Parts: sequence; C-alpha cells; structure tokens
Amino acid sequence: MESTVFAAMCRLCGLKAAAVCVTLLDRLECDQINLPHDILVEYQPQPQLLISNFIKQRLGLRDQPS
Repeated sequence: MESTVFAAMCRLCGLKAAAVCVTLLDRLECDQINLPHDILVEYQPQPQLLISNFIKQRLGLRDQPS
C-alpha cells in the first residue's frame, strides 16, 4: 500500500524509483512462515543483493552477464 504513495511522490519529483515486494511463503498452502530462523536469516540479504546487482549493471558498474 505504501509503495504506491512512494512511487507517486518520486514521479512528481522526477525521480526514477521502484518497489520490490518479497514473499517468503506459499499463500496457497499456508498463511504463516514455517521456516527455522537460520533459514530466514539466509534469505534476508538475497533481495538486496539482487537489486544492487541490477542497479550496478544498469549503471555500467559491472560487466554484462553473458
């Protein structure tokens, strides 16, 4: 819900922006996270790494994947 306001404000300011939503569960199976804490800690940095690699690639700060 908040991401729409974020996107609208960035658009009004002329800034490029994006919102990334991550789901750690299968809502068709269950509405609760049933994973151990150590697995969740492993998952935590993955979205940030994915987005930072994408930004670096778009800015030309790293080689294009082959």
